[in-house]
Amino acid sequence: MAESSSSNLLDWTITDAPPADEPLHSPDSSPSPRRTLTRDHHLSVLLWLLVGSLIAVVIAGLWMFSAYNTWRTRRDVMRVATLEEKAAWAGDTRQYLQLSDDSNPDWVKSQTRLVENNQPAPAPLPGLRPSTQKTILQNVESLTPDTVRVDVVRAFRTADGTLLTFMLPQFYRYTRGAWRRIPPPDIFWGELQNRNGAHARLRFYTADAPIMKEELGPYLDDVLARACAVWACPAHLVVGINFANYAYQPDDSLMSSWFGENVFLPSPHAQGLPADDAAKLQLKRTAAWRSLFALGDLVVRGDAGLGQPGSAFFHAFMARTALQLGVITPHMETAPSASTLYTYTPIELWCAYCGAPITQEQVDITRWEAEALLNELLRDQPTEKETALFQALSAASGPVSWVAKGLGISPQEAQARLDAAFKRIQPALR
Repeated sequence: MAESSSSNLLDWTITDAPPADEPLHSPDSSPSPRRTLTRDHHLSVLLWLLVGSLIAVVIAGLWMFSAYNTWRTRRDVMRVATLEEKAAWAGDTRQYLQLSDDSNPDWVKSQTRLVENNQPAPAPLPGLRPSTQKTILQNVESLTPDTVRVDVVRAFRTADGTLLTFMLPQFYRYTRGAWRRIPPPDIFWGELQNRNGAHARLRFYTADAPIMKEELGPYLDDVLARACAVWACPAHLVVGINFANYAYQPDDSLMSSWFGENVFLPSPHAQGLPADDAAKLQLKRTAAWRSLFALGDLVVRGDAGLGQPGSAFFHAFMARTALQLGVITPHMETAPSASTLYTYTPIELWCAYCGAPITQEQVDITRWEAEALLNELLRDQPTEKETALFQALSAASGPVSWVAKGLGISPQEAQARLDAAFKRIQPALR
């Protein structure tokens, strides 16, 4: 019985087995996780490369478009500035105005006056004249999509021929299909600022802040402090020096030195910013010269609040002090060329500028003669006598009472000193 069961089991097993020549079925294959991840990673990298390439192409296109626009703007603005410069030198008002925006009549009028005098720009400081040296256009900067700034460097000469360079920012706006010159926009100037010193209070716009705080302010503090040491100024005396944000014309009354405690000067960015050390020194000296007049006027004002701006001796003191402080250069060695035509007495010099207007030639000569006479009066005198003589201007009614009080002598002695000093300078005047 056991044997039969074993046989049946064997038969069943062999019968159900596959034939010998039938290939064995391979097991069902399932996806490899590693291979799937690799294929997905490659697709992701390809996709990012494609997106990155597209972004790079867009960025490159935008950069090229921006670079082309920048180049074209620079080219067009430089062309307008060059044509404008040529028109101004030639006095071609019609051509010049075609290159300028006409929305500001006052600015257009001032520019026209310059062109009529063959000037491409205002004189940065009194006494300078334009040089024909080549103009340099530089630093083209876009302020807004339709407004551009160009820094123009020009050369000017002083009376003695010294060459100075100044930079003037010029502005252009794209309007009516072309770039046209405009006045400096308000946004360029910024806010009004103050700088307070011991004897100078500067008021200026943000655009001028660096030169005011780093250069001009410290220089004026030093000059006015040393002047006050000579004049014995009261500690509270302060001169206000205001810098306007527009250019002055040569005949503008604000360019005059005949003012009291308030001085008005143009902004360097409106009139011309010094572009070399010599020009920077010239700007400092000009501002100091004006400030000395204002401070001196405050010192000698009498109880009635009246100074001595009409006296040639007051102007002589200003020149003498400015010479001592290095604000002006020595000029006492040679008398004015027309000095043989005029010989002013001390009485005439006392109030040389009080009456009717006189010519510039007479102004120069009277001041020179007053300086020469003052130097003779102070020859071999101690420093305190110069201080006393300056302060005596405030209460004196004439040259004799002035010398008497200042030197502490009698009116008779004062008259004798004046006569002797006047006699000594006369040979130099004839």
